[in-house]
Amino acid sequence: MAQLGSNTFTASVVDTADHTATTTFHVTVVHTNQVPQLAL
Repeated sequence: MAQLGSNTFTASVVDTADHTATTTFHVTVVHTNQVPQLAL
């Protein structure tokens, strides 16, 4: 089942020096069964 509406994702990475970077981004699904499009 599709997750319509706004969805929030958080991505974190850690390097070999134990430095961490984290970012959060939002994806809004407005239609199902259509080719995805990226809007910046």
